Amino acid sequence: MSSFFLLIAGLLTYFGVAQRTRNMFAPCALMCLFWFVAAAIADMASLKDPSLQRPWELETYGAIFLSGLSVFTVGFLCAVPSRPGRFVSNPSIWFRRVLNVLFICSIAAVALRLYLFGFSPEKLLMSMAGGDIKAERSDAIPGVHYFEILTPYLCLCALYELHSASNLSPSRRRVLKWYAFYAIALYCVVFSASRGTLLIVISGAMFLYAQSGRLKSMHLIFLGCAVVALMSALSFLRMSAGTVANSFLGDQALQTFFSPIYTYVAFNFENLNSLIRSDTSHTYVFYSLKFLLWPFLKNDYESGLIRLTNFDTLFFNARTYLYPFYHDLGIFGCVLYPALIALVLVKLQGSANRDKSKILMLMGLQKPIWFAFFGNYFFGELVLLVPLIVMYVLSFLYRFGNDAQTRISRPAE
Repeated sequence: MSSFFLLIAGLLTYFGVAQRTRNMFAPCALMCLFWFVAAAIADMASLKDPSLQRPWELETYGAIFLSGLSVFTVGFLCAVPSRPGRFVSNPSIWFRRVLNVLFICSIAAVALRLYLFGFSPEKLLMSMAGGDIKAERSDAIPGVHYFEILTPYLCLCALYELHSASNLSPSRRRVLKWYAFYAIALYCVVFSASRGTLLIVISGAMFLYAQSGRLKSMHLIFLGCAVVALMSALSFLRMSAGTVANSFLGDQALQTFFSPIYTYVAFNFENLNSLIRSDTSHTYVFYSLKFLLWPFLKNDYESGLIRLTNFDTLFFNARTYLYPFYHDLGIFGCVLYPALIALVLVKLQGSANRDKSKILMLMGLQKPIWFAFFGNYFFGELVLLVPLIVMYVLSFLYRFGNDAQTRISRPAE
């Protein structure tokens, strides 16, 4: 019954913010919807395994509900009405120059990694036949890996320029298309074999087309189902069929299809529930802002002087984005941080109404918005924050100089 109320909460908060902003793809609306729906799936009692999952504490329900309510409240009260419509936005020469350099650096980073550590086609085929593809890859090169992780975000920049610029030369169009192909087909699917990396591109591209008025609310449902199916299929590419993630609900075809979806949602909340059930002491800011404090307090973190407790269930070590917030400040952290995140999203959406280049930043934030139940992709680690900073700089450079132009042709019908 509680999962039903969580589902209703998701629908009500989504439509509330969407109607207020007149935008069915408003960031806060989407965040509320995906958050409550994920919680509803995780709380389905008929699917739980008592040996691995315990009943949720009342405080767990409170943390989940109040965090979603804080996002809804900020998204509703601070909303800036916007109506998606087709637009033309031509970039500055500085944007193109910097983007070209980053294209080269990202490809060179992957090539250097392949050259130094090797990743042969034979290894790829063997890993696809059984096992984990990621286990066949070497660790990234320190420092250089920042250029590599920019790849899906640079792909979003390429898609944005292809979509919105009207002054593309044939050669520029080819460059952008080839890089998009490299980023999606070669890097995301083949080399990294990462669903998360691919989702950065998919969710960002969907948001771009939604803001141009080319996607309707029914399209969101269809594409959402398609994304779920794709992610489930990729789980078989990464792991063998006998793993818990692929057989948790049973061995029949339909059960095997939904098992990865359920397990990767449910156990994130289970880890949060384990934290709430424990007597772990609050750490104030040391978990949520670890990305900022690590350079100054590295020895204290490594020695255990600053004690951070991470609960896992089997090999499921992901935790919802509320985990560090609750670890630091309890229920108050589950209200404060989501509200601050929602406020930033609202301000960015309002800025994007005036300056369409800011859509770039919102494109890069779609994965954190969609998958808040899977971790804090907003600022959980420095490696997650760097690409967002780069996207912000590129969105600024897009309008830098007198040669950049933006024109909104007409609103969506």
